[in-house]
Amino acid sequence: MNPVNKKRNINFDEELLIIYFSILQHLHDNYGFPVSINVNFPLIRGKQFQRYLEKQGVRRLQQIKYKYFSDKALQLWELCYAFFDQTHQIYVNTNKRDFLLVKNFNMVFEAIIDALIGDNPLPDGMEKAQRDGKIVDHLYTAKSLVENQGDTYYIGDSKYYKLSGELDDTSVYKQYTYARNVIQWNLDIFNDTNPHTKHSDIKLRDDETEGYNIIPNFFISARLDKGYSYTKDGLQESDKRETRHKNFQFENRLFDRDTLLLFHYDVNFLFVLSMYGKNNSSDISQWKTSIREKFRKTIQEWLQESFQFYAMQPHSGVNTAEYIHRHFKEVIGKVYAPFEQTSILSLALDKGEEFEVSNKKLLDKLRQHFYVEACSLGENPEPIMLKAQSVGVAPSADNGKNGVLAVRIKLSDNVAELNDGRIAIPLLQDEAGQQVMERITELGYVLFHTYDNHSDQHLFAVQGNCRVQFVMAESDYKKMPNTKEALLYLVMDLDLKTQFDLSQIHSANLPKIAGTMKFDTNYSVQYCTLDDIKK
Repeated sequence: MNPVNKKRNINFDEELLIIYFSILQHLHDNYGFPVSINVNFPLIRGKQFQRYLEKQGVRRLQQIKYKYFSDKALQLWELCYAFFDQTHQIYVNTNKRDFLLVKNFNMVFEAIIDALIGDNPLPDGMEKAQRDGKIVDHLYTAKSLVENQGDTYYIGDSKYYKLSGELDDTSVYKQYTYARNVIQWNLDIFNDTNPHTKHSDIKLRDDETEGYNIIPNFFISARLDKGYSYTKDGLQESDKRETRHKNFQFENRLFDRDTLLLFHYDVNFLFVLSMYGKNNSSDISQWKTSIREKFRKTIQEWLQESFQFYAMQPHSGVNTAEYIHRHFKEVIGKVYAPFEQTSILSLALDKGEEFEVSNKKLLDKLRQHFYVEACSLGENPEPIMLKAQSVGVAPSADNGKNGVLAVRIKLSDNVAELNDGRIAIPLLQDEAGQQVMERITELGYVLFHTYDNHSDQHLFAVQGNCRVQFVMAESDYKKMPNTKEALLYLVMDLDLKTQFDLSQIHSANLPKIAGTMKFDTNYSVQYCTLDDIKK
């Protein structure tokens, strides 16, 4: 029954150790010094340590100095005080000094840049020393220039030049060779001729369009910030004579194996030297992500200045592979299938004045079979394509079938009654019916109407050819209208998926024909052309 009240006091030896280890942690975080701290002290970090750097550390150490008497404690106090006191003078006498002598600093700069932006190991089993003896400086995989494409290869070469230095033709030529080697390495993987790698998540060539993904290729040189700052990377396009290079075999073909692009950037030398010296894995990882995205954005911006990009998706019933096969020379190198939705293609056309006429001609032709809408590089094309399809496409006679079978009959808003497009249209034995029979091979569309431009208009494309059948028996083809009195039927398959822009269709232009069939006095059929109902 002897209660003891113990009041806990601050152990000032412990506080000195906390300050000491907090300083070591700060040196590790900011300058990369290797430090192993295995203590349970609550270290001073963040804003609190920043206040210590702003004289609070000096004041606190002065307040607790009188607590220490041993030589070890006083030496530790002196070290901590010297760190916080900016005016404190430290005199060091030593007979030995360390120097680093470098004959070719370009090699050192290359190692620094590769550690900060490159991949280690290299992607897909590649090696820096390539088969032709050339050695690539930097190679990594990152997000492709085209949205939803996945990753692609980025090839870099670091050059530590004087401020007045410029790239020579040999360096540019070698960089193009690196890109060709990487392309061939990737092709060998999918051709099963690469003994080093059997699988890759990156495929540069699209087999359907035979287009190639864009490979970003760049130089990076060192420069000094005007204020000799080491806090910002200062990445910018180089101020050398030429910063953008393009090598090609065929003009106006961006998605071509022989079209190679090369860019030149400058980076703040003191920043990368500081970042490399700190060796802080967290900071390096963060800057690596940031610098790779900067490369991607700046390359995209330049390509947007030189090329107009579109997204294109086939109309219902159009086979993309067959169309590309028939018009291969017109679209090779201009189209590429980079998106997750494989039916959507990317189209790139050079903005040069000399290509203006040919580009317009190609676009007009493509729009007869595809939805084609402007889509910036890196933009998701799916919402753009959905919007384009909701508006509808203009009907055209590109397939040589300009004829329209105009059927006067009122359909409900639900076209399900068309029996998936398998229908039989009854024909009259009159002048209008005779004209339809004479032009049957020219029929490319069927227009259901009520002579009203604003309502009850339905336009569908005919799939395949129309055919004539007498006395239509019960079959898969639905009779329009449902009757057994007609002797002659026009049998066809309609494309119900393609939506047409009906704002161009004017059924009121059609000459009015009085219906004479017993089952529906409003029913009539006549032949016209697209031009007749577009006027």
